[in-house]
Amino acid sequence: MKRVKRLGNKGITIVEVIVALSILGIIMMAAITLSGNAVIVSNTTVMKFKAFNLMADYVEVFQESESEEEFLTLVYNTYSPEINRLEDANNTYNIIYNGILCNVDIKDNTILIKSYNANKTDKLLYEYSYSKAYIETQDGE
Repeated sequence: MKRVKRLGNKGITIVEVIVALSILGIIMMAAITLSGNAVIVSNTTVMKFKAFNLMADYVEVFQESESEEEFLTLVYNTYSPEINRLEDANNTYNIIYNGILCNVDIKDNTILIKSYNANKTDKLLYEYSYSKAYIETQDGE
């Protein structure tokens, strides 16, 4: 009986191809999951950045205004947002601008702002409070 000599393995088997494709598939699934999570985190960060800047602007306008009506007029003229007065509370407003919902409560020279994503109002982005009286006492000391 003669044995046939092989000159070398010049190909790959189907098993090797299946193993290689399985490993590649697992790596691709991990990459897709990570990139999806990165997009979600990026969008949340952008919304927080917008909310923080918008709240800082509202506080600046509140510092310069003499009354609640002047504050609302300045905000409306500057941003042209959608402003709704809440039915159940005095001096409380919902202001929607650029995808950010700000719940603004004004009482006794104090403003409390809570900002949310306008599409997902169950998650608070930021909360900020500012009092004109507190700052004036700080300056007097």
